[in-house]
Amino acid sequence: MLTGLEQLAVGYFNQDYDLDYPNPMDAVVAFAAEDGRESVDQAAAEVEQLLNSGLGEDALAEVWIERYGSSFEPTRYGMTYHDWLVKTLDILRTGAQRD
Repeated sequence: MLTGLEQLAVGYFNQDYDLDYPNPMDAVVAFAAEDGRESVDQAAAEVEQLLNSGLGEDALAEVWIERYGSSFEPTRYGMTYHDWLVKTLDILRTGAQRD
């Protein structure tokens, strides 16, 4: 069973994510709207843990790409991994409040 953040990474940021979503943040919005509240809340908690971990950019990249299996690299869109995670957390928290 995938964790919330794994579901976001492999389900929404697979190798074809850019064919499905006009921009990467749309993929996060879709995840927040389409996946169950438990999965979204879990992903938000995992993102918060990453942000509070003190990991640098290289380590965040390794976790996101290698551990979670994502094909999305925020740096290609002019964002740091940290900044992207902050934006993602904001969307996940907002999405979790929809119910």
